[in-house]
Amino acid sequence: MKSTYIKSRKIVAAKSRPVRYLGYAAGEIALIIVGVLLAVQINDWNDARKYRSECLDNILKLKLDIYEAIANIQGSIERME
Repeated sequence: MKSTYIKSRKIVAAKSRPVRYLGYAAGEIALIIVGVLLAVQINDWNDARKYRSECLDNILKLKLDIYEAIANIQGSIERME
């Protein structure tokens, strides 16, 4: 596939049609830009997903800590009585 790509690009350039070649080059550049923008969007989505997951984990840990603290306080109250 790659050799066909290189051959087709060379054929277009060799026919001395600079306008057509510039259009071809602009299409390649646009395709690269779209690919980069897509990769950045996927990366941002993944970072947001990780952040939400970390937040949920922290909330669950906090909940468990609160239950443990309540149990400790109740134990202390019972010992004091």
